[in-house]
Amino acid sequence: MSNWVNTLEVGVAWALVDHQGGIGQIYIPTKDHGEAIGDFEDHWLDIMVGEPLAKSFRLNFPGERVLVPDTSNNQQSVKKKWRVTMLNTSTGSREVLMIPCANDALLVPGSDLVDLGSALWAPIVSDLEKMYRAPSQTDPGPMEVESIRFTGGE
Repeated sequence: MSNWVNTLEVGVAWALVDHQGGIGQIYIPTKDHGEAIGDFEDHWLDIMVGEPLAKSFRLNFPGERVLVPDTSNNQQSVKKKWRVTMLNTSTGSREVLMIPCANDALLVPGSDLVDLGSALWAPIVSDLEKMYRAPSQTDPGPMEVESIRFTGGE
């Protein structure tokens, strides 16, 4: 897990910046602040346009420099999102996770969906199913990714 993740008591979050200065966030409710988050972080930049991660440290990291994200790609937009729909297999309820700066070139041709079983998407699905825990439920999981759909645009 990199130092770019903001670990919270009930989840983790990453801040994203696009080419127009728009700000987005990925927030994942989880109690796992270890390996699964690192795995997810290793994979999710592959499904985005550019490298929009806002790499900045909190004040409790003295001496570290603030790094500016790569926002040079004019196709990069926090309005373009992956809409991940997950099923809580214990309760039957559904949760939705939005991932900004989606790369719509990764869609199944003629569709707004991705192929969850492809070499690119299978590790991301696995990472999410391992670590995502529904915050709105007394029974937090296990979760199953049902679909990932492209939404948004400019």
